[in-house]
Amino acid sequence: MADARKDLGRQLAQWRASAGLRQVDLAKLICYSRSQIANVEVGRDNTTRLFWHNADAALGAHGALLAMFDHVHALVRDFHAQEVHAPDQERQQAATPPAPLTSPVTACPVPCRCGPTVVGRWTGREVRALREALRMSVRAFAEYLGVTMATASG
Repeated sequence: MADARKDLGRQLAQWRASAGLRQVDLAKLICYSRSQIANVEVGRDNTTRLFWHNADAALGAHGALLAMFDHVHALVRDFHAQEVHAPDQERQQAATPPAPLTSPVTACPVPCRCGPTVVGRWTGREVRALREALRMSVRAFAEYLGVTMATASG
């Protein structure tokens, strides 16, 4: 998810540069601070949809930036929803045999250069891949997510 936010920030920087604007120029146009623009561009700041709507309009992106924000926001929302339901899912999985896997990966609907695939359903394989990509131990990853080690072990 951090990479998706960084990619979104890079897109903002590219649109801004294409428009011939400095960070301070864009900040004045959309009534935000220059430092907030800088933080968004490097993926450090999680801003609101209004920010992206204003930036999209100011840069003439015709909805591209807003669509990318909506896509990243949906990824984050789905991930957190799955975190909340993880204990219930663990109990269900322990009680029933695993269902055959359908392909959890679908094509990315937004041309955001976030990569060719998006996780549609978080299985143990995807959770493990995320943990390894973040270079975290199972214990650290579980603490980071606020779940049990069994949930995070993937």
